[in-house]
Amino acid sequence: TTEIYTLSLHDALPISSISFAAPVTAYGSDGSSVQFVGSKQLPDGEQWKLLNDFTYPKTARAFAGFVIEVKILGEDMQGVEFQALLQTPDHVNSKVGFSIGPAPNSARFSTVKDTNPSEMMMHWTPCASELGATIVCLDAVDYHIQRGSDPSLNKVDNPASSNMRCLSFDVLKDPKPEFEAGIPESLSLFMGREGRVDLRASDGNCLDAVTIGLAPGSELPPGAVLDAQTAYGESCTGVMRTMRWTPGAKMGGFTGTTCFTARDTGGSATCGAPVPQMSTHCVQLQVHRCKYALQRDQQLQEISALFGVDWMRLWSLNMGIAHPDYVVYNHQVVSVGHLYRVAPNERLDRIAQRLGMPMEQMLDLNFDLNATDDTLTTGQELCVVPNSCQGQKDTFYSSMVYKDDKFYAAAKTDS
Repeated sequence: TTEIYTLSLHDALPISSISFAAPVTAYGSDGSSVQFVGSKQLPDGEQWKLLNDFTYPKTARAFAGFVIEVKILGEDMQGVEFQALLQTPDHVNSKVGFSIGPAPNSARFSTVKDTNPSEMMMHWTPCASELGATIVCLDAVDYHIQRGSDPSLNKVDNPASSNMRCLSFDVLKDPKPEFEAGIPESLSLFMGREGRVDLRASDGNCLDAVTIGLAPGSELPPGAVLDAQTAYGESCTGVMRTMRWTPGAKMGGFTGTTCFTARDTGGSATCGAPVPQMSTHCVQLQVHRCKYALQRDQQLQEISALFGVDWMRLWSLNMGIAHPDYVVYNHQVVSVGHLYRVAPNERLDRIAQRLGMPMEQMLDLNFDLNATDDTLTTGQELCVVPNSCQGQKDTFYSSMVYKDDKFYAAAKTDS
């Protein structure tokens, strides 16, 4: 959370004072340090914070490739009684400027107007060659006009300086964004029921911005959507996107992996072409075979049309449903077929023929099957709906006596 630091140093009158302000936020468990967040990242109405509690020897954290903004404030209270320090400083006869010690070559300081109080801006975008500690020291310098009866008689007092104050910057390498822990690496889904993956990421650099998207070359599964990105959590850069997917009636057996990236901006072009950094998170998606989650008020008759199965066979597959005309609860999972484990040397066309299933129905129930390649693997699972009226009554096993699995495999090879 952003805190307000309000300590301001006024030296013994009439010497001028100097203070600093910047768009910063506290970090660390005890809030004893600050890092720059940038004026553009400040919420509407948020004010710059005084840095007087965080001058040398304390440090302010910054990152290579991102601008540091500091407002230097000078004020002279000569002519104002000590008991009335809240009065307006003399801006007619007293003026304040600044002197600057050694500073980075790329740091820029704005022109100071002849005012009291006065203000000067420092802008500095440190590059990778400037990692580490950098200290910049400044003081405020005042001068006073003693006005005579005629302007030609005006005199200027000798200038006086405030105590020197220094800012210590700790410039770090820009970190890459990271996905939050706890995002699943695999997700098991049912046809008809929405599954979701909440993707959360952040960057340790408050001056940066994070974008979550699909990894190059990766695709969402058919029908899935990726919600718009929103701010998330208490982190200054935390964002979230949600992938939502309700697998359709022909997605049983789907297996795929979708990868996402969390990418940052890469910083300012001041230090050369930005090089965005990114992290990747992949999620393996798997849809159960032969399982469908009912929609609100959906009955077995409707589901039978989706899967090419008559409602009586569908009811017989779900002994827990006491009556075919009502559903116990929304998103109740029902079976829409049997799981069939492929034996050695079995072929897809022969399984379909034996069970009395059209090949189109076999493919609809098993997303991962290919009509042009009927190669199956021993132990592979299929979703099947046997049709006793169309299936084979006798097979080449009918007249055989079981010996072992090798015997069956040999029999299929010979056939």
